[in-house]
Amino acid sequence: MSSANIGGTFFTLMSLDSNLQTMIGTFPNERIYPEDVPLEKAQTFPYITYKVVSVVPINTNGPEAQDPTAVGGPTSQRSPNDVVRVQVSCFATQYGDSVTMATWVRQAIDRKVGQGYTLGIGPDIQSIVFDGMFTSYEKDVKPKGVFHYALDFIVRTINIENSPAFQNINSMTFDGVDGWLDLGDEDTFSFGDGSTDSPFSLSAWIKPDAIANNTILMGKNSGTGTEEYEFRFGSGGSGNGLRFRLWDASASKYIQVRLDVTIPTGSWSHVVATYDGTGTATGIEIYVDGVIPFNTELTQAGYVAMENTAAPFSMGTLGGQGGMTFYDGKMDEVSMFDIELSAAQVFAIYNSGTPNTLNGHTGLIGWWRMGESGAYPIINDSSTNSNDATMTNMTSSDINTDPA
Repeated sequence: MSSANIGGTFFTLMSLDSNLQTMIGTFPNERIYPEDVPLEKAQTFPYITYKVVSVVPINTNGPEAQDPTAVGGPTSQRSPNDVVRVQVSCFATQYGDSVTMATWVRQAIDRKVGQGYTLGIGPDIQSIVFDGMFTSYEKDVKPKGVFHYALDFIVRTINIENSPAFQNINSMTFDGVDGWLDLGDEDTFSFGDGSTDSPFSLSAWIKPDAIANNTILMGKNSGTGTEEYEFRFGSGGSGNGLRFRLWDASASKYIQVRLDVTIPTGSWSHVVATYDGTGTATGIEIYVDGVIPFNTELTQAGYVAMENTAAPFSMGTLGGQGGMTFYDGKMDEVSMFDIELSAAQVFAIYNSGTPNTLNGHTGLIGWWRMGESGAYPIINDSSTNSNDATMTNMTSSDINTDPA
């Protein structure tokens, strides 16, 4: 059982809470600290600390008839669940601030994780439940003292079998000329039926060498009448701004969000596009390195919904069609979800700039690791589906060892 996963879940839920941000700052400078921060060393108030206090296994008794000398050990006798106690402490120079923070912490965490949901990597967190609180007054820390409001939470986990440590050792090089990945046309890749849209999200780590107008990251579109969606760069905004565009093919109308900041070349960025399925640009978000930069929304009158067309889902271009700029650079750990990823989930996938496993992630329907599995020219789908990608106009050397 990984206490780091538990602590990371608490940190993420608190750091992304808009109420708490008004008091303890925003990423990456929020004042939320693991374990204990000695009060005499803390320089800025208010702040929050969190720590795992205890772990108690449940149901350690397995069937007596099982052979304890079996290879791998008596797995059914491993405790399938743990109960973890976590304490979150709010420190402030004003009593009212400590009470307000404590209230917002409870709202941010209590019962926010449901059955089988994992935020971060490790055992599934089945539930988080508030379990009481106490207050104290630290009179010797500052001239007017410091108020301490502590909240206890009970976390119930669902342990999983240990698996080999996650390794990310490859990425894919796109030449910017004619190289792309072809995944074909599957219903899995479509999120509209002409009448209504459904939520979905795309995630990727990218390291562009150059960015030009119409540079394509990925999408499902092979020309007029087949357009569904595009995650690409385009002119406008801060110069070839990253954008996520959804098409109503029969009406030739689209909705989109365009970033008003520039994605750097020569370094890795984590980009995520999400859509809530509501049919308007207000339901679209683009995240860069775990946060939402400034963006511009556009909804064209007449957009109804995407349609399930025959266009292939592709990376590096749009179905190999002309008129688009092939992606020039590296790409890694591309994934697709049939849900609108929440801000907390995006933040967890970003993982402070280090890719990590997505096994078991809620809503995962496609995961292409760019060389960790499969053999040239096939890039395997590491989700529970089998929608593998085919390297087109590429060579085996395009699977490189410069991972995100």
